[in-house]
Amino acid sequence: MYKIFACIVYSNAHILNSYDFSDAYQRQLYLDSVFGSRNMRNSIDESVSVGTDDNILTLSTCISGEPNNRYIVEAVRVDE
Repeated sequence: MYKIFACIVYSNAHILNSYDFSDAYQRQLYLDSVFGSRNMRNSIDESVSVGTDDNILTLSTCISGEPNNRYIVEAVRVDE
């Protein structure tokens, strides 16, 4: 089971090529970019605990008319 913690407008940068997720520091940089994203269309639940050792699911889709942006949904695994 996963708990959604963020639905945000994000750049169209390829996330897997932009961060080295095998490195805890890089994972933290990614989380910081998610939580630091500022857009009126964003929805971030800061009450959900998310850390660099958590299993995170990222869903990404295009935004019609916005070729430089993606809409991503972030969820953290809360139950095995």
